[in-house]
Amino acid sequence: MRGMVHGATAGAAVAFVTSWFLPWMGGAAAFPLLGHAFTMWFWFLFESPGPGAGLEIVLMALLGIVAIASACFSAHRTAAVTALLGVPLGIHVMVRDHPGLESGPGPLVAAVALAVLAVAQAIAFRADLGRGWWSTAAGALVAVLLAVATGFAGSAYASARDVDATTSTGTGAVTVSAQDGALSGVTARDSATGAERWHYRSRGLRFPSVKLSGDGSTVFVRAQRVDEQDALAFDAVSGKLRWQRTLSVVSSWQGRPGEHPSFDFFPVGSGLVLPLGAEQVRYFDADGRESTIQLDKDCGFSAAGGAGPRYVVELCVGLLQLFTVDPGGKHLWTTPVINVPNGQAIVVTDKGDTVVVTGGNYRETFDAATGKPRL
Repeated sequence: MRGMVHGATAGAAVAFVTSWFLPWMGGAAAFPLLGHAFTMWFWFLFESPGPGAGLEIVLMALLGIVAIASACFSAHRTAAVTALLGVPLGIHVMVRDHPGLESGPGPLVAAVALAVLAVAQAIAFRADLGRGWWSTAAGALVAVLLAVATGFAGSAYASARDVDATTSTGTGAVTVSAQDGALSGVTARDSATGAERWHYRSRGLRFPSVKLSGDGSTVFVRAQRVDEQDALAFDAVSGKLRWQRTLSVVSSWQGRPGEHPSFDFFPVGSGLVLPLGAEQVRYFDADGRESTIQLDKDCGFSAAGGAGPRYVVELCVGLLQLFTVDPGGKHLWTTPVINVPNGQAIVVTDKGDTVVVTGGNYRETFDAATGKPRL
C-alpha cells in the first residue's frame, strides 16, 4: 500500500507539472500565456486574459508546488490541505468566462492531479501497509491514466463550451458579417430572405474580419487568437470549416485592429492572398495549400482581387502596376505603370473580360486577356 501511495504521489506530481504545458485558457502553452496575461494593450486597458487569470494560474501553481514539496517531506496534512485548496481554484479557472479565451484542458488536469495527491497523502497519513516496487508502479499508472482521462474530458468540455457552430443544407448566395464579443466569429445569412443560414463563433477569436471569396464559394475569417493571427475558411453554402492556418505571431502591437497592416487580406477566386513582404505575397488555395506569388518590382504589395484569375497590384514610389498569374504562380501579363495619388485605397474589380483598378477618383480598365488599357 505504501508503495502505491508513493507511486500515486509521484504520478500526480508529474501530471500537475505536465498540465502546465497543456492549453491553459487560450489554446496556447501555459507559460507564454502567463506572460501574455500581464501584457498591457490599448493604453491602460488589460485585454484578455488580463491580470485576473494570470494571478489565478500563479496561485494554483504555488498551491501545487507546496503540495508536492510537502509530500516529498512527508508533511501529509499540509500536502492534503494545499492540494484540496487547489481543486476548487482549478475548476473555477476552467469554467470562468475569460473574455475572448478558450478554456483548454490544462486547469482540469491540474485540479484532478492535486486531488489525487491529496487522497494519496491522506491514505499515507492513515496507514503504512505493504511495500514493493509493483505497488509503486501500480499507483503511478493509476495516476497517469486518471490524468490522461481527465485530459480527454477537459478537451471535450472545452470544445463544447468554447465553440458555437452550426451548418446549413440550404442553397443559394449568402451575405456574411463579423461577430465580436465573448464568442466571436462569422454569421452567414441568406441573400434573398436575410434569414441566418449558419454561424461559427469561438471564445478564442478576437477582432474578426470577414470577407466572401471572389467566386462566392468560400468565406474567409481573419482574427487574433491570444498572441497570433489566424485565418479560417468556410464553405459559404454549408458553413463547414475547410481549413484553419496560423498566419503570424503578434507580440505587443498597440492600436485598433483595422489600422494594423497584418489584417489586410484579399479573397481571390476561391483562395486568399495576404501580404508577405516587399518581394512576394502569400496565397492559400481553396484547400488551404500555401504558395507564394513573386512581385515584379520588389517594392510592396497594394491590393489583389479576381473572381477566377489572380490579379495583384504592387506599389512602387507612388506608381502602381497590375499583373495576373496562373494557378502555378507564373506571370501572364503586366500592365503599364499607373500613377495614382498617394494615400488612396486601391480596389481591384473583376468584370470578366475586363479588370478595373480604382483608387479615389482614379479609375482604369484593362483587358483581362492581355492587360492592355481599354478606353
